[in-house]
This record gives sequence, structure tokens and C-alpha cells, in this order.
Amino acid sequence: RLPRCRARHALLPTAGAGHRGRYRSLQVGSACWRQAHLTVPQAMAMSSVLCCVSFLLSALRLAGVIAAVASTLLVAKLYVGNGGYVPLPGVRGGYYARRWVSPSGATGEKLQGVMNDLCAATVGVALPHRALHDARFLRDKIIFVVYDKAGVPVMFHMAFRADYVHDLVIHLGLVMVHPEHQGKHLQRVCIYNMMCCCLTYFTFDFIMTDVADSPSNTKLVSDNMAECYPSYRAPARRPQPWQRDVVSFMMEHHREDFGTAEDARLDLDTFVVHGSNGECGGSSVLVQHGAKRRSKTGRVNLFVESLTGGQGTQNEIFHVGRCRIFHWACHNLLRSAPPLKSAVCTTLFLAHIPWMFLWLLLDRIDLLMGVFRSFCKWSGVTIQVQGTPYGNSMTTSINAPLRELGSFSRGGLGGIGAGEPRGKGRQQGACIWASNHYSWLDYGVLCMVARHMLRALVKQDIAEEGLGGWLLSFVVKRLKCIMYKRGDRSSGDAVRQALTRGLMESSAPIVVFPEGTSQVKGPPMPFRHGSFHVAYVARRPVQPVALWYSEDVGLAPKTDNVGGTSEMFNRNMLAVVHFAPVLHPEDFASAKSFGEAVEKGVRDAYDDISGTRIYSEPV
Repeated sequence: RLPRCRARHALLPTAGAGHRGRYRSLQVGSACWRQAHLTVPQAMAMSSVLCCVSFLLSALRLAGVIAAVASTLLVAKLYVGNGGYVPLPGVRGGYYARRWVSPSGATGEKLQGVMNDLCAATVGVALPHRALHDARFLRDKIIFVVYDKAGVPVMFHMAFRADYVHDLVIHLGLVMVHPEHQGKHLQRVCIYNMMCCCLTYFTFDFIMTDVADSPSNTKLVSDNMAECYPSYRAPARRPQPWQRDVVSFMMEHHREDFGTAEDARLDLDTFVVHGSNGECGGSSVLVQHGAKRRSKTGRVNLFVESLTGGQGTQNEIFHVGRCRIFHWACHNLLRSAPPLKSAVCTTLFLAHIPWMFLWLLLDRIDLLMGVFRSFCKWSGVTIQVQGTPYGNSMTTSINAPLRELGSFSRGGLGGIGAGEPRGKGRQQGACIWASNHYSWLDYGVLCMVARHMLRALVKQDIAEEGLGGWLLSFVVKRLKCIMYKRGDRSSGDAVRQALTRGLMESSAPIVVFPEGTSQVKGPPMPFRHGSFHVAYVARRPVQPVALWYSEDVGLAPKTDNVGGTSEMFNRNMLAVVHFAPVLHPEDFASAKSFGEAVEKGVRDAYDDISGTRIYSEPV
């Protein structure tokens, strides 16, 4: 047994500086072990036992914390799935909600009565959905009922989980609002029902589907789902393979669950279900009673009418997308609290600065590419590539694995998409990529598509545009980009010489934004043809490139850089890059005609991906 005073001093260093204090504590400790009549092996064994006991106590504490968290999550899952009360933040009027998952017995029959009463009050009759009349079909149904202050049901949302083996699929289902409470944005609360799925199924990312012909419903899913197709925000977007697989599975196995007629036909290109609201469809009653709600945004109404053929038809739109709870919550928080936008963007910039310094020290280009990829991931930016120089249409997501996208080589870009032969990709080597320009994000998107860093023609005063401009200025100087000064003729001569030297000596393309400035949104502005004249004289080809974003990413004049940049993160954004056919100087008689052809190529490519051939002006 150790003396109490000696044991205390054995664990703490005595007064003194540096090694002297630590050496004195070791002397006292060894004296204590000698007084306890312990040999060195015995002391080491006792120390090992004490370490094991300390480790077990720490493990028990950690196990207790894990058990507490697990039990809390389990209780929350049971609560929100068995009639638990769910708050509705952002909804005024004293409304509250209750939620059930796979109700059965008397609870299921009671909920069927509530939903049938709301249907009768809204459209006059009960809907022929089988889940509203047979309690056996309430399995895998997720029912969300909204009550007013008096406790009277005023709305219900009935979603369901599909038996899709590859991923969790939640169908948005049927939403019915009492006529006296319509126009109060209660339809939005079905998103809260989707958010509760993270507790029900312990996931933050799942596939969400919906079938509807209502413009208001189309706006709801387009604004809140990631990678949504079809979407009024990206009318020219094309479906991805996984979206086709999901919609085909749903139409084959769950047609009766969302009320689609048996003889309805699905268009796998537009996702329009022709004849969905036929006589045998569960939603035919809604069409007969004119329950379709139009949106306050005219662009949404035009988009829905262009797909379904107008009001009164039996066609519906099948929406497929991903519900990312974390991104959805962050974006809604950003929309409701403008000061947080700048804070989030600043945090993203600061979090990626260490990777920038690692890239600088190690000279690793892949680290810088990782910065762009991570920034796009956390800001919810999805990049898609469309078109090839030879006219073979293709669409692929830049978020796919690198082995599926291919990589650049000196001979050309390996096939983006299945079976694309090497050498038939985009023009690679000594050439110019001419693109329209909105913001600093354009350069990052083009580098992501190219799979390596690109040289660019950049203005010298880019560092004056706040934090983002300073970081981009640091990057472009490190990459030895060609800098020019606006309004300086001597600078123009130096730029032409540097551009000519880059085209003759370099094996990589040079990015040029021939508009000479950026804009908030819209089609390309008039081009300046100086860089095209240099390419014509040097006999180097030009690749027309068109950029289009589903959100406004440009910075308006006199706008703070960080605050303005944060506007692009309000919703999940789609960036589309379209490569038009490569233009060679040998095919043109003069530099003027060559430059005009490049400008026309960019404008035509922009029209193909922006949807301007469907809508002349946003409404």
C-alpha cells in the first residue's frame, strides 16, 4: 500500500523547469514502489492492470453514450411513426401535424375515414384509390395529417415506400387540402413528412418520385429535389439511366398505388404518362372536378402544358429525383436567413484553403481538382456534359466515377459514356475553348469537365473581387494563365503574343471568354474576336463551348462577391456544358468569317441546352 502523500507526488511533477521536474517525479515514484515492496515485474504488471481497467471504464462510458443515442433514435422513430406530433416551422395559423407509418387495425380504419372525409369536402366524392377503402393496402404507407387550432383535420398527405431493391424509394403520393384552407401553402408541409423519413429509415439520402399534372406540384418537387427530372428549372435536361430504371420499376409494380390507369403508357424520354388519368385511374376524379392547381410562376405553367398537352388532358408527369435531407435543410435555412449565406460561403472557402496550400507545396494538380469537386459536392452543384464535335449526342454526370468518364490524353479525350472510342471525344491539344461567361464558377466547371487544370485568358483585376477573386487570382497565377489589362493597348499586344506562343508551344487547350465581361444570366453577349484572329493566324482550331446554369450565378454590378456568390447555393443547381463541333481555320476564307462562325456555334449550343427554343422569355 502506497503512502497517500507519496502516491500523490508520484503522479504529479514537482516544481522545477524542464527535465528536472519530470526526473524528480520519477525518483519519487520509484521510491513509492520500493516502499510498497514491489519488484519491477510486479510494478509493470500492476500498471498494465490499471491501464486495462481505465480502458474498460472508457469503453463502458462510450458504450453508454452510444446506447443512449441509439435508444433516443429508436424512441424518435417510434414516436414519429405512431401518431406523434410533428411541428410545422414556417407555417402560420397554429397548424400542427401527426404522422403514421404502416397503420393497421382500428388506427388504419380511422385514418381512412379522415382521408375520405377530406376527399369528399375537396372534390365532392371519395377517390377510387384502394388504400382509401381497404386497410390491407395501408402497408408501407406514410400518412401525414395536418390539423388546425381546433383539432379538425384540414389536410392529409399519403406517401408510400416502394419495394425497390437497389435504393430506398419514397413516392410523394396523394395530397389533399380542404377548400377553406387552400392558398395557405399547406402543400409544402409534405416535405416535412419526407424529412421525417430520416428517422423512420435512418437515412439522409433517398430517391423520391411523384406523378402529377399540377403545376404547383411540379414547382414543389423541382425546387426541393436534387437531380430532378423533368424539372422546369432545367427544361432541356435529359434523363439519366438510373432515373429510367426507377420510373420503369414504379410503373411496373406500383401502378395501382399512385392511381395510374392500367392502359397508361410511359414515355421514357419525357417521363410523361399518357392516359394516366383514364377511367380506371385513381386520379380521374380529380380531372373531372378540375382540381388542378396552377402555379403563380408562369414559367411552370408553360412547362407543364408543353409536356402534358394542356389542361383537361389525361396525361401526367412522372418526376424522379433525390431527396437529400442535409442539403435541403441547409438551402432552406439559407433562403430564410440571408446573413447566413455569406457565412456558409466563407466557411466553404476557408475549409478548402489548406488543400490549396498542399497543392502549392506538393505541386499536385489532383489536389486542386479535389478542391473543385468537394466544393461542387457541398454546394449541391451537378455538372452534365452534352454534345460531341461529331454530333453524337450524349449526356453524362461529372459526379460519376472517374473510370466511367475517361481522362484526357495527348491524343484526345477518352469516351465519356459507354462505348465511346478514344479520339472521337472533344478537341484536345493546342486549341482555344471559347465559352460564354457568368462568374468564376465557369472556370472551375470547365476544369472539372476537362479532368485537369486549364490555362485561361484572365483579367488582371480579378483579385479585387473579394475573397473568391483573391483565391482565383492565386490559382490562375500559379497555373501561369495569360493576364490582360482592360483598356491598355500595350497589354493587348502582349496578350496576343502570349496567346500565340501558348497555342504554338502548349499541348493543352486555352480557355477564352470572348464576351470580355460577365453577366448575371441570359444568352451570350456580343463577342470580341481578337483571340479568334490569333487562332486563325496560328492555324489552330477553336472549340465553341456553351455554359448554362439552372440558377442565376452571375454577380450583378456593385454586388458583394461573397454575398452575391452565395445566391447560387439557394437550391440544388445543375450546370450543363455543351460542346459544339470544332471549327478549323482551314475551312474559312477570312479571320472575320472564322470568328463569326465561332460566335454562332456558341449561341446555337446555348439555345440547345437553355430551353430558349421553348420559352422566349422567362415569365
